[in-house]
This record gives sequence, C-alpha cells and structure tokens, in this order.
Amino acid sequence: MNTKNRGQSSKWFWPVLFFILLMAAAVLSYQFRDYFEPKVIASLQYDPTCNLRQSACRLTLPDGGEVEFSITPDTIPVLQPVQFHVAVSGTNVSAVEVDLVGTNMNMGYNRPALKSKGNNTFSGETVIPVCVRNRMDWEARVLLHTPRGIVMAPFRFYTLKK
Repeated sequence: MNTKNRGQSSKWFWPVLFFILLMAAAVLSYQFRDYFEPKVIASLQYDPTCNLRQSACRLTLPDGGEVEFSITPDTIPVLQPVQFHVAVSGTNVSAVEVDLVGTNMNMGYNRPALKSKGNNTFSGETVIPVCVRNRMDWEARVLLHTPRGIVMAPFRFYTLKK
C-alpha cells in the first residue's frame, strides 16, 4: 500500500468508528428500554389532599384493591436515609419500585427497589438528594409489578433544604 492510499483509508477510520459506536448505543438503548421506562398498564391519579408528612397515603387500584405509601421519618430529610413503606391489598404484587421524580427540576435517575416483607408489604431505604432550591417538590411513582403488568401510583411530597 502506498502512502497516498494509506491517507485515504485513515481519513475514514474515525467517522466509521463513530458511526459503529453510535449504532451500538442505539441497539443497546432499544434492548434495555423497558428497564429505564417500564411498560405501565395503569396510571393512577395522585390525591392532592394527601400529606405524607402527616400520615400514610392511599390510592385505589383499578381492580378495587388499595396501595398505601409512607415515608419515615415523616420530616423527609435530604441527604439522610429515609424508609419507603408500601402495603398492597386486593392485588398480588411480585415487586415494588419507587421512581423518585422532581416535579420542578430534573434530579436524575433514582429508583430504589423495595424488599418484600411478606403479605404484600414492601420497604426499602434510599437517600433523597438535595436541591439548590430551598423547597423541592417530588413525585414518588410507586411501581407495582402485578401479574398483568405494572401499575403506577403517584404520591407527592416536598423536601426542605436546611
């Protein structure tokens, strides 16, 4: 191979490598899309009268069952461990995750899986990140893995930066 042909082939190396890596990333994101965005068969409406700082909150499931969600401690501190508790009645649930979503600012991916405690009760620990604002509004999207699919139950709360 002469010097002129070697220059031509190296000119295409980086664009072709970039294209291959881009296609690989696209295939991987397609393959793992359900992990990041699970298929939800039902989304419940949140209850604006619920205050997780005062008591557990409940929502009615589409099949007539009920989901109860609470956070301890009820002061809901940031940058300290908090416990999520979920109790489900009237529906079999194999797994529960809580997807924490900032309602007034994107706070990144935070979806702890809760551990089964038996009798359709689940709990788990996480740390709620701090925000640059004094008050941060959150939606805890409780993802209930049922035999028919995932049911999403939203519960809203706020944190205060101290």
